[in-house]
Amino acid sequence: MVRFYQSRSLRPLPGNPLPTAAALLLLVILASVAEAQPPVPQLDELHPCVGRGGSEFELRVTGANLDGAERLLFSHAQIVATQKTRPASEFVEFPGREPSVFLVRIPETVSGGTYSVRVAGRFGISNPRQFQVVQGELHHDSPATTFDNAPTALADHFYTARMNASAVHYFRYALQAGTSWKISVLCGRLDSQLTTRLSVLDADGREIHNATASARGDDLITAFTPDTDGDYTIALSDATYLGGDSYAYLLNVSSTPRVLWAYPPVVTASGATSLQLVTTDTPSSSLQLDLPDEPRSADWQPGSPAVCSQKCQRLQPPVDPLADVNVGVTDLPTVVEREPNNSGDQAETLPWPCEFTGAFQAPEDEDWISFSGAAGETIQLQFLGAAFGSPVDGTMRVEKVVKNEDGSVRTEHVATIDDVKHEHVSPLWQRGLASDQDPDPFYSLKLDQSATYRVRLRDTYHTARGDDRLVYRLVVRQPQPRFAVTVMPSVKQEDKKLIPIGRAARLGESLAVPVQVVRLDGFTRPVQLWIDGLPPGVECRPIVVPPHVERTELVITVAATAGAWAGNLHVRGTEWNGTFEVPTSTTPVDAEYLYLCRGTDNWEQSPPDVRHADGLAFAVVADENYPVSASMPTSETLAQATIGEAMPLDVHVARNTFTGPMEFKVVGVDENQISLQDNKIEGDSGTVKLTFPTERFKAGHQLVRLQAEIKAAHSRDPQAVHEIERRLAFVESIVTQRKQSRDQAEQAFAESDKQVTELKGKLDSTRSRHTAAEQSRNDQQQQAQAAWEAFQTTLNNSQADANALQAAQDALSTATSAAAAATTQWRQIDGELKPLEQQLAQIEQEQQQKKTVRDQAVAGHDRATQELERIKKSVEEIRKANQPAETTFVVHTPPISIMLRDPPATEKNEENAQ
Repeated sequence: MVRFYQSRSLRPLPGNPLPTAAALLLLVILASVAEAQPPVPQLDELHPCVGRGGSEFELRVTGANLDGAERLLFSHAQIVATQKTRPASEFVEFPGREPSVFLVRIPETVSGGTYSVRVAGRFGISNPRQFQVVQGELHHDSPATTFDNAPTALADHFYTARMNASAVHYFRYALQAGTSWKISVLCGRLDSQLTTRLSVLDADGREIHNATASARGDDLITAFTPDTDGDYTIALSDATYLGGDSYAYLLNVSSTPRVLWAYPPVVTASGATSLQLVTTDTPSSSLQLDLPDEPRSADWQPGSPAVCSQKCQRLQPPVDPLADVNVGVTDLPTVVEREPNNSGDQAETLPWPCEFTGAFQAPEDEDWISFSGAAGETIQLQFLGAAFGSPVDGTMRVEKVVKNEDGSVRTEHVATIDDVKHEHVSPLWQRGLASDQDPDPFYSLKLDQSATYRVRLRDTYHTARGDDRLVYRLVVRQPQPRFAVTVMPSVKQEDKKLIPIGRAARLGESLAVPVQVVRLDGFTRPVQLWIDGLPPGVECRPIVVPPHVERTELVITVAATAGAWAGNLHVRGTEWNGTFEVPTSTTPVDAEYLYLCRGTDNWEQSPPDVRHADGLAFAVVADENYPVSASMPTSETLAQATIGEAMPLDVHVARNTFTGPMEFKVVGVDENQISLQDNKIEGDSGTVKLTFPTERFKAGHQLVRLQAEIKAAHSRDPQAVHEIERRLAFVESIVTQRKQSRDQAEQAFAESDKQVTELKGKLDSTRSRHTAAEQSRNDQQQQAQAAWEAFQTTLNNSQADANALQAAQDALSTATSAAAAATTQWRQIDGELKPLEQQLAQIEQEQQQKKTVRDQAVAGHDRATQELERIKKSVEEIRKANQPAETTFVVHTPPISIMLRDPPATEKNEENAQ
């Protein structure tokens, strides 16, 4: 049986493309979200995006504007990351930090699950990305891309990789027959774009099982039971043949049942509760799980009005290392369905208000409930399924039970509800970031008389499917006027492309944060909003949102003396008590925080995926000043203005580098109807005049602020220029030093070479003399030998006289003396030759050493010269990229609250007469 674990990202409904009106609205919204400002970090990918508990590893981040990235901020406090350092090297003067590479440590105490991570750096804090922690053996090896080379994989181990375009990854498992093996491919929890296509192949490569994810980025779980023991190969690919860094996955094969849901999907807030875990096995396991004391926040459908005022939490049951289930927490009594309830006669009577929960476990399954109400009551029926990630597509049929005069009972059809567009409209839909249809039915039943009603609940596709996972909640209650607050995503727009970014402000800057007040069940009171957790030097004036206002902005202002900071802020709200002080005696409403988990290249055709964040991430960039800022005097009470009369507003301007005039406009709900005069300020202060025309405004509360756009020269990253110029100077000094060393080495080698040449000449001359002396010695020795032989002959000659003998003896003596003299001369020259040869050998050895030194010096100089040329090119590129360019800066003043008064009666009468 194939099981799909649905991604909890918000997606457009099939057949419901983004409406044109919503698309136009999005342009208006983005104008206030994606202003032309200095760069803000954009985190695209984590490498890897999966880590094992109890491990340490390197993690590399990629994206835009991550210059000077120095910290990773995980949503789990125990996950710690430190930037990798690099030692000083040949052309790096001091030990430094490896750009965008961090050493991450995950303690064993961190439970498996999905967490978020942001990057903090020179330009502030980035958008978040999801990071998965697993408890078990994790492998990052490159998978095989051919069937024959598939490596042996192990059950209950985790394998993570990224899919290339048109690639197929193979993993071979030894599986036992008769065992139900659960194959899990996680994508959505990794913010992956992979559309998983999975095949199970036998030993011959034949496909015997397959499954495909229902949508891009969905997690996929499928169960496979082999008929025989043996090797089976899992082939993974992208169903759309795409791939790249954003196509990551996590594979796990296990015989352990996978937990799909906790049932019931909602529990009461008070008291201990045990849950049954719905698993991939049939029948479902009857494991019990107590709710943790401090559960993590669940990832419900972002912006869903059905749950925006309710609490929910996420569980990771230890029985399944991949479990990641959502459970709602309610203050209402809960009722779990009891079968049989498949017909109106079997309808289960509800003691409303309550939350009724059930599941469509088999095809044709439908659940009936009944309740009674008194005349004048309004009963709301709120079906929840898609809102918390259930694959159910619910419908409701409401019938009125009528008693005939004879006592018999009949029913009258009241309404059938499927997808609806009702007053609980999502902020995302209002912002044009999603379809304007709610996939979960909602109906408000107004009773004109006391009566009993029946409601039939079933899945739209009830004839074709039934599953333990088709879980739902039905909230039955009276309207409860209330409100919820949503902080909208921070995005950058490039034509029709939406890019998720972080939020940061420079010194002196005021940053507008778009906020949506969702008014539910007729709530019409003013709402006060403020921000908790602001660091020193950062403030946000609390605002009061009038009853007719839904979209507004909180303005965060950074003082010129603030220090660098990055972290989470929290937006709170409460019903206004008449003062501008932050209330301490009431329990405030906590906002939900939305972000784009991944952008889109065309928001008209493909709305981006939206998820929850754990707070309003914000950073102070302390090494850069905003060109100019503006403010208006704060007030502890409402400013007073008379409709039709000019209202003066004093504006103070703090100038840093911008000295030109500033032309302000009004920003508010009715800004196009408000008249603004004297709106240009030349100096450090001025007075503008607001007028609320009588034909357009009524007495009441208004919330307005001023905004100006200026053009000023701005360098993207002067620090980068400073750093590269400092490195250039360092490398230039190295080139100078190495040139001197090269020149000295070449001079020393040249002198040594000269000595060798001179000595070789002298040695050659000596060798020539030595050869001549040796030849002379040999000749003289031969002559002496001949004289000796002649003397012996004469001596033995009996006829020789004394004169002949004396002559022979004289000749012998002369020859012997000459031979001795020649030998002495040869020995003298031979004695000169050996020292010369030794001296030459020594000098040649010194010459070789000097040649090595020279060659090293030349090579070192050449490397330094090449590095210098590369650095010069980098300097040129960085200087060019950071040349001051005309940039649009948006200057905000904090909002002010104005109470409009009607004009005097005489003026109104005159106007009426005219």
